[in-house]
Amino acid sequence: MLTKSDAAVTFISVLGIIGSVFLVYRELVYGNYCPQFFGIPACYLTLLAYAMVLISVVAFRKLLFSVGTFLGLLLAIWFSVHHYSRSIICPIYRDIPLCYASLVAFGLILVLGLLRTE
Repeated sequence: MLTKSDAAVTFISVLGIIGSVFLVYRELVYGNYCPQFFGIPACYLTLLAYAMVLISVVAFRKLLFSVGTFLGLLLAIWFSVHHYSRSIICPIYRDIPLCYASLVAFGLILVLGLLRTE
């Protein structure tokens, strides 16, 4: 049975996956829509991170949760810092840079994961 923390992580992950799929679609259609992380569009990696977190909650895999959260935080911090310094521009939705939104989302996922009781 999912705890409230797990339900919140699931909700955040599903929203993140929906947003990431939209970005991946734009990347595939238009090209160069997402900034690159060592030659890989960041939206692909962000989608992977959200999917890993979601699968970890459903399958009860702590290692997968940790790896997905770490990857997501790494990407969000990297691109947020670079967006802030204007060396990279993240995709923007409703005047909010999506790297900032991912930073908040993965930060919440981390906190909720730490609050988990099993």
